[in-house]
Amino acid sequence: MYTATDLFTDAAKRQSFHWRVVVVMRIAEDRKYRKFRNDDASALHIALLTAVCQVRGSRRTTRKALRAPFDIVFRAALKAAEEWAKANAGMLQRH
Repeated sequence: MYTATDLFTDAAKRQSFHWRVVVVMRIAEDRKYRKFRNDDASALHIALLTAVCQVRGSRRTTRKALRAPFDIVFRAALKAAEEWAKANAGMLQRH
């Protein structure tokens, strides 16, 4: 994490990234979102990653206060991802 943090030359952006990793990622690790991540492969569903990146907050925002906005952003991103997948079914790679 610290190596990635060092990629940001701007102190405010570096602090924002660090906050997201420490605070927001913990929300994504809740049981509620378990089926949208693969802990063995360290992979997140695109909707979960979008929520981590887009939820609004600051270092003064508590994790409890972030849960509802995080879920709103996640649900909107999940709906958009599902709609895209349905519209582009032939483009999806099958395993």
